[in-house]
Amino acid sequence: MLFAFFLPLVILGLFTTDAAGILAFAPFTGFVAWIGLTFFAIFWVVPTHLESLISHDKFDELILAQDRLPWMISFWVLLLQAIASPAILVAPGFVRLFPQFAPLIASSVAYVIILWGCAGGFHRGFRAMLLWEQTPAEYLRARLSAPILLFPPLLAGAFLEDIASWISILPGLSDLPLIVCSPIFCICLYLFSPNLFNWAWQAEPLKEKTAMAAEIMEMTKKTGTPIAGIRVWNTFKEPIPNAAVVGLIPSFRYVYLTRHLLDTFPEREQIVIVAHELGHFRLGHVWTYLWFTFLLVFLSLSGRLLVFLHWPRLPELLSGWYLFPIELFGFLGGFILLFTALSRASEYQADCFAADLVGKSEMISAMNHLSRELRPPSRRFPWWMETHPDFSSRIARIESWNSKQADLILVSWRLRLVMCLLIGFGLAFLLPTFGLVWDLASTARYISRNPDSEIEKRLGILCTQLGDHPVLNELAARRAFYRGRIVEGFVRTAALWADCPIALFSRYKASGASKIFQHSASPEVALNFEIVQFLLQSLDLRRVHGIPLFDQVFDFVQIPLGQR
Repeated sequence: MLFAFFLPLVILGLFTTDAAGILAFAPFTGFVAWIGLTFFAIFWVVPTHLESLISHDKFDELILAQDRLPWMISFWVLLLQAIASPAILVAPGFVRLFPQFAPLIASSVAYVIILWGCAGGFHRGFRAMLLWEQTPAEYLRARLSAPILLFPPLLAGAFLEDIASWISILPGLSDLPLIVCSPIFCICLYLFSPNLFNWAWQAEPLKEKTAMAAEIMEMTKKTGTPIAGIRVWNTFKEPIPNAAVVGLIPSFRYVYLTRHLLDTFPEREQIVIVAHELGHFRLGHVWTYLWFTFLLVFLSLSGRLLVFLHWPRLPELLSGWYLFPIELFGFLGGFILLFTALSRASEYQADCFAADLVGKSEMISAMNHLSRELRPPSRRFPWWMETHPDFSSRIARIESWNSKQADLILVSWRLRLVMCLLIGFGLAFLLPTFGLVWDLASTARYISRNPDSEIEKRLGILCTQLGDHPVLNELAARRAFYRGRIVEGFVRTAALWADCPIALFSRYKASGASKIFQHSASPEVALNFEIVQFLLQSLDLRRVHGIPLFDQVFDFVQIPLGQR
């Protein structure tokens, strides 16, 4: 279904930065080899394979190849990031300033170029088998709808993440402001989703003043889900029967109907399908997904703070090339399982809502028609990873359902209440943890301004609570340098470095804001400059709009020496 359609792009967007540079043993050589293999695949491997499928009339395999194409491109681009990190090769200074945003731009461009190169062969195959009137440009535009819908929010999120990383909280918690602000970003994304939808599918207002349109408008008022209008969803001549309701605010909320649905389905079945979509809104499923997002954000924030306070060296122990597959499969096994289960439950509820609104028999008739029109989901995923149940299960649920709309509304409301209570109880339980982080951050912020005795007292209190925490040792080293105790500062710095050398060198890389679970690739720096930078950066003089201060100085020395 739609989530499986978007999933490869979601993985590409979320893991581009994690993959960047983890296998970059010879970046330029890897980049050239990757480009050569890409051209070979686009101009020989893909056309040869597609011609073989066309000549043997293997239509199902052609569809399967089209479904696999986004996955293959996404993982091929992730391989490029791993072996070459092209953004660093092209613009290392820009990557230092925007370590999340710059690699994602490179991945987006690479994805679109490869998709454009492969689209012609697929279009010829489908046109030969189905005799579509779709032009090559329309076929490519249909394939670009998903990137247009997803890449702008992902790029915006990466840009905000880099901006937030300029706000220095504590080493290892540079992404804390972004985690706190991410719910606001999600709400804004839902608010402006009609703009993205209109752009991705070139939706236009429905011009036909039919009885169906009038009945839809009346039904929105009856269900308490007012809309601003009805729009035609352009599928670029592909036979997709679908509908959607998009937008949080009634004055900016629209019902979308695909042209194929309008042309091939009876008006009554169109109304039934719209009733299902209105059910999602009346039952508050959009808010359910938002609360689910808030809960995930809270769990991410809580986990980050607990690891930072109680297991500060754990991220460094897990760092390296093998962290990427751990995060990838953790994402697939955790978030997707929860989200798909929630989505399937929402589909069942919306079906029952529509059945109560328009009648069971009409709902089942529309379901049967959809099942004949839509290809069943590929079983490359098990059922528990699908966002929509199969049609037979949905019809069986409709037939056995005997409650009312009010019961569905109550169940949805209780689910959101449970999520809200989980967040509330979690906040109460973690309040001391938040207090400790606040004390650490305030101590780091004022260590160069407050009287020596006050800092001594603060560090003593924190030491009794956190013990031999690396950040406390680092703060003590900074305090020594600020007080002119150079020997003590160097001794503490050396002790800190000897205790966890990997942590110190990765923490102060060129991005100046490396995250605890994300690793921004940085330009190669000679060892002698690395040591001097580390010693100077212990003074907390490293931030000038996200760029290490002494990196700017060393650039003038390293560039002539060929070390940058």
